[in-house]
Amino acid sequence: RLWIKKYNALCEKMILRVGLQHSKDLAAVLARALHIGQSVSDVRTFSATDVKAFVQLTGDSNPIHTEELSAQKAGFCAPLLPGILVASLFPAIIGSKFPGTVYASQTLSFRNPALVRGLLQRCWVASASYLASEAR
Repeated sequence: RLWIKKYNALCEKMILRVGLQHSKDLAAVLARALHIGQSVSDVRTFSATDVKAFVQLTGDSNPIHTEELSAQKAGFCAPLLPGILVASLFPAIIGSKFPGTVYASQTLSFRNPALVRGLLQRCWVASASYLASEAR
């Protein structure tokens, strides 16, 4: 389908400012591994099946996420990804790249609609890092 190619060409960029908290045991390792301003990015595509599973799990039954016609009536060419689905992926990078780190906060900026079957580029930027004992 032509429209699938069109949406795969879209690149949704989201910048995440992350406040990270880590234990003293990991301080030396993370001090070498994690730096303020450090960024990590990757690319992901979500299928209609992925969205259907998410909708069933969360109960977010807004048809703009699952029905082509509803999305078109709202001015989009394809169903939109639920924002919380996209947001829920960010903590995964912290746990996989920096084991033992506590994901403390995030701020998202959705600059363009994220579409089902569209190419989604995620970018994380570390804005703070502190020891757990410093947070108390």
